[in-house]
Order: sequence, then C-alpha cells, then structure tokens
Amino acid sequence: EDDLTLGEVARAAGVHPIHFTRAFRQHFGSTPGDYLRRCRLERATDLLRRSALPLCDVALACGFADQSHFTRKFTKAFGVAPAAYRRLVA
Repeated sequence: EDDLTLGEVARAAGVHPIHFTRAFRQHFGSTPGDYLRRCRLERATDLLRRSALPLCDVALACGFADQSHFTRKFTKAFGVAPAAYRRLVA
C-alpha cells in the first residue's frame, strides 16, 4: 500500500537501482513493477470475492490510480472485467 519508489527499495537493500532490478528479475522472473502489479491484482481478486466494496474503492485500496485504470489492468490480466469477475465468484 505504501508508495515506495524503486530507488528507495534499492537504497534500503544497499544496492544501485539497476542492480536491484536485475537481481530481482533473476530471482523472481519479473521486474519489480510487474511483480507489484501482480500483487495488487491478487489483492483485488480477494477483495472482490470477500467484500461488497464498490469497484472504485477496491481500485484505490489496491493502489490503482482510479477505477478505469484498475479495470483495464484487471481485464488484461484475467480476461474478464472486475464486475463480471465478482458475479462469477459470487
């Protein structure tokens, strides 16, 4: 939920941001940004299954700029819009 920058995370790890990104990709098989998006989307699926929060609140709770951005990323990742996903898992 925190808005950490790549530079801040690399500094906390004691390495240069480029080295951090390369090592992260080697270890996790994705960039830090891709990993973060995947984590946000996984959290969103959990909120959609377990709560009745409006989609705009789910989007904001998961770190997306707005509902439209959330819907685009969710649909691209899962092939179904968030509202349709919620209906499918209800």
